[in-house]
Amino acid sequence: MNPILPLSHLQRTRVAVLLSLLVAVPSLLLTGPDQRLIVAPSLVIFATALVFAGLIWDRQGHLPLLDLGGLFMLAAVCYSLVPFVSYLLSDMRYTRFSAPQLRVHPPSPDVFAAVAWRYVVFIVCFAAAHLAVRGVEPRRPQPLRLPHGHVLAGVVILWAGVLAVFAVLWYYGIDLDPSYAADVKLARSRFVALPLFAQQIIQNLYEIRIGLQVALLVVLIRFWSRPWARVVLLGWILLMVCTRVHGLQARTDTAAMLLALVVLYHTFVRRIPLGVLLAGGLAGLILFMAIPIVRNELDFVEGLRALGRWWTDADRASRFSRMNEFQNGFAGAYDLYRLKRTHLLPDVPWQLRAADITVLLPRQLLPFEKIHPQLWYRHEVADTGGFFILNPIGQAILGLDWIELILRGGLLGMFFGALHRWYARRPDRFWAVWPYAWLAVYSYAAIRTPTFIHLYWIVYRIVPTALAVWLLAQCLRRFRPRPAHEPKSNPAEVAEVHEPADHPAKAPHRILHITSHASGGGAEAHMGYLAGRSARRGYDVHVAYLHPGPSGPAQPGRRLTFHRLGPRRNHDPRLLWDLLRLARRVRPDVIHTWTPQMDVLGGLVARLTAIPWILSEQTSVPAWPSAWKNVLRTQVGKKAHAIIANSSEGCDLWAKTCPAVPRYFVPNGIPLDRIERCGPGDDAPDSDSLRNVRCILYAGRLVPLKNVASLLDAVALLRRIAPAHLVLCGDGPQRAELEGRARELNIAEHVRFLGHVEPETVWAHMKRAAVFVNLSRFEGCPNAVQEAMACRCPLLLSDIPAHRGLAGLDAAVFVDGSSPSAIARALERILGDPDAARQRARVAYAMVLGFSIESMVEKYEDLYDGIVAGRVASRRRPASNVLTR
Repeated sequence: MNPILPLSHLQRTRVAVLLSLLVAVPSLLLTGPDQRLIVAPSLVIFATALVFAGLIWDRQGHLPLLDLGGLFMLAAVCYSLVPFVSYLLSDMRYTRFSAPQLRVHPPSPDVFAAVAWRYVVFIVCFAAAHLAVRGVEPRRPQPLRLPHGHVLAGVVILWAGVLAVFAVLWYYGIDLDPSYAADVKLARSRFVALPLFAQQIIQNLYEIRIGLQVALLVVLIRFWSRPWARVVLLGWILLMVCTRVHGLQARTDTAAMLLALVVLYHTFVRRIPLGVLLAGGLAGLILFMAIPIVRNELDFVEGLRALGRWWTDADRASRFSRMNEFQNGFAGAYDLYRLKRTHLLPDVPWQLRAADITVLLPRQLLPFEKIHPQLWYRHEVADTGGFFILNPIGQAILGLDWIELILRGGLLGMFFGALHRWYARRPDRFWAVWPYAWLAVYSYAAIRTPTFIHLYWIVYRIVPTALAVWLLAQCLRRFRPRPAHEPKSNPAEVAEVHEPADHPAKAPHRILHITSHASGGGAEAHMGYLAGRSARRGYDVHVAYLHPGPSGPAQPGRRLTFHRLGPRRNHDPRLLWDLLRLARRVRPDVIHTWTPQMDVLGGLVARLTAIPWILSEQTSVPAWPSAWKNVLRTQVGKKAHAIIANSSEGCDLWAKTCPAVPRYFVPNGIPLDRIERCGPGDDAPDSDSLRNVRCILYAGRLVPLKNVASLLDAVALLRRIAPAHLVLCGDGPQRAELEGRARELNIAEHVRFLGHVEPETVWAHMKRAAVFVNLSRFEGCPNAVQEAMACRCPLLLSDIPAHRGLAGLDAAVFVDGSSPSAIARALERILGDPDAARQRARVAYAMVLGFSIESMVEKYEDLYDGIVAGRVASRRRPASNVLTR
């Protein structure tokens, strides 16, 4: 999807800009000169966050919460605006409750503003880069698909194992999450006494424990509709919150789990209203800042009293300048800027400047010593004490300053944008949702710690955890006793129901159809008709597909099973492994591929498994514009047992490159009985004499080869001399471009883009349209044209061999598809002489009656039977081949 939307589509963005102006103008007018120095960068950050959210909202049609960039922007706003606003509310003073760096060396407004503007540059660069890279939008919301039960069992087993490790460590006095009321230094000293390798493993296991909890949370959200899942989930969260608060433990993990719960609920259960999100977020922020006040008293009851004293404190500076998580981050950056500005900053070791890289390398493998920022600050810099956070702002101050801020913000935005692209292609898959949600709820780490800390998370936490879960699942799958009969496929990926066969089985053949999409195009519909009828006639039919398409796979049956591959991208090399495993599990008698991509992959699998393979040619020109892809497909196709084309031109195409492979011409079949039963809809009677004389119809994909742009130009010319309107059934990547072209031609109100619709809806439009138009540059055996002929709809077709072979001069009007003026004249001729158009439609109807699904299925089944018989014969006589051209 194009990330740049027309201005008319940016409704929320315009509201965000207007709201920013409404807040900015009075804020700047009502504040003094010193306050204005702090208000200005605060307003820029506020406006950037609003516009960022507005653009994403406009681009997706809703405000997503499971968004890595969006959650980071929320964290960046908190880590910047909270210390800025608290500084203003405290009358620009710090007290004994503030961070030591700010209390000992209080900043002047201009110095404070200098650090604040560095936050602005970093956040703005992040937002711009992220929006530029984050151009892929998630698909329409779909139910979350869980993997096989073995994977879920692996998650539970690994989580229990990690908890057991920490139980043993706790027994020996090593606690990575001690209460603030306990002896933290003692627990820390015991941990440091462990070997370095053990320290590294335990630290990562602690975070892996949180990641496994996120995985369990994803599973429970998937079953939210079931009472037991809601009880377990809410009870678990409530127990976690109560124990953390009463035990005076760290709040970060609990906050992350609560955020994950809200994000996953909003994404997969029900969208939370914006007002509720804002109110809940503000309450959560206040609670997050209040917990340290309670915790610092080392007693829960005394902490509540301290909280009451803080709330009633009359001194605004004491109330609003109290040290917190967000102030600590700003204090570290400010202190580094102060020291650098006054030339008091000591030499910065290069290991600290390269912290984003050195953090990825184990200390044991390095020829130099790693330097921890906190220890360096305490030993070399600080004369104030206090906690030190080296965030991206501090990193830039130690390095190239403004230039480094721009680079860090931009690269982080691009990195998060690339991660979002990866997730957006599989937003309903457990293996994508789990790691993405894990990263998203901890996105704040990129503004609190070194910029690219998430690379460390991916390398040392997410990838090892996912690999461990997968290995456990494989072990559980392998050691699970198999039933005596043949195992079925993964229930999460396979749909199977039982219904009686309407035809006795001729032979117990098993056919594996392989396609890229389960629905959406002519080839997919053709395959669906064949698979469904073959299954009802007694064949054991399996369909493997990569993408579900706009309407998903067809209804499964007793002998019809669907297998979803992946989820995988089109060029994922793992697809070959998925298909190979499927072929070995299903053990088909014949593999039948339907799309160019699957011709290559399915052909390789057929060669590796010695299974006969049929290649389908659905067009009359090379499948790919790229020459090397066509060469690859041709070389693989030379090993096919047969090539079936739905047009004579398709057969001729392969005759030039694979003359030794038997070729068969089987035209597409269409469901004549269903089309005959389908009525024209509620808005027109089923009568040729009462057809809508103004309606021009197109049905098919909106792609360049269909030449729909020329049809729009022709309709614009036609409307200058005669009233007419255009209806387009179908969707595709060219839709936005065609809608814009209709607006440019001033015919937008006379053109209806219906998108993907069910076949019955298309047939109803065909039965009441004045003319059906197909101006494709090339075709195989176009289903839409056949269906229009069966609906007795007059035809206007591009003058190509596929159309000439389907309908003659007495059945359709042919035109040069590249000439809008010629198309407009042909439309005027058809609309102006309805009697002649009806006569041609009757001739076309008589011609299409021979293209039934039953006749098509019988031809395919004869070929399947011959190939299976040929394979059996070849085992006795390898040189024989019973197939003839």
